[in-house]
Parts: sequence; C-alpha cells; structure tokens
Amino acid sequence: MPPNKRWFADVLALLAGLLFPLAFAPFQKSWLAMLCLAALFYTWHDASPKAAAWRGYLFGLGQFGGGVSWVYVSMHDFGGASPHTRRTRALDRYSFLRARVSAT
Repeated sequence: MPPNKRWFADVLALLAGLLFPLAFAPFQKSWLAMLCLAALFYTWHDASPKAAAWRGYLFGLGQFGGGVSWVYVSMHDFGGASPHTRRTRALDRYSFLRARVSAT
C-alpha cells in the first residue's frame, strides 16, 4: 500500500474512533455507530495483520479518549470531587480501557 494511503487509513481510523462516542447518550446520533464501524472495517480491508492491529488501536484510542469525558463530568456533577481527583480518575479509567482493548 502506498505511504499516503496508509497515512489516510490511520487518520480515518482515529477520526472514526473519535466520532464513535457521539452515537450514544447524550448525543443520540445512532447512525454514526454504523458509519464509524464501516470506516474502521474499510481501513482493515487489504491491510496486513500488523497494520490492522495498529488501526484498531488508533480507533480505540480515539473512542476512549473522546468518550472518557463522561467520567470527569459525572464526578464533577454527582461526586463533588476536586479537579485533581477528577483528572486522575478519568486518566486512570482511560488508561485501563485502552490497555484492556490492546490486550484483547
């Protein structure tokens, strides 16, 4: 695959992951779930196993990086946690989810 197409597929996987959480509450753009997954599957088409794993990682990075904000907001709105605690817990949750997806 030419380098510019690999770069495009990597960016597409990351952007699809960033948009994926918008398919769920509170945004309710359910059509985005299918579109984002279709984009991910497109990036996997004719990719080597190593490239497919990398693009899956980028998708997960975008998905959990963009979607972990609910942890921060819920601790602020309902938990009354300090800003430092909210940031630390949100990053812990993000790191855990990212590591879990990478291991599977």
